[in-house]
Amino acid sequence: DPQATFQNHIAVNGPPMDSHLFTYRHKGGHCPLTKLKFTTPLSSTAKKAGIKPLQGHGIHISSTLKYLLHNVNFNITKIKGWWASDTFLIYLCHHTQILLLVVISHSVHILHFILFIQH
Repeated sequence: DPQATFQNHIAVNGPPMDSHLFTYRHKGGHCPLTKLKFTTPLSSTAKKAGIKPLQGHGIHISSTLKYLLHNVNFNITKIKGWWASDTFLIYLCHHTQILLLVVISHSVHILHFILFIQH
């Protein structure tokens, strides 16, 4: 539950109103959450689980795709993701091409499923 998690963050860390959103308590003060502080525990956990860790770039692309899948406007997605260029459109195009290949390769199964549920 993202909302409960965020509320817990606020309760535990008590970030000042004029600080970064994900400021956390550290050595008697507050520090803004950095990319390194965010990705290091993720990488460590992934390695312990025997899977390849996502880099910050992969996490960034994933959040961009999530915005787009929730019908967030391209320009807003660009701003939210701090994209300096339209590079994310290349990733979107690649996702579309891959999805199209998957749909085509499974089209017979999809058709059979549609016919099955209609009867």
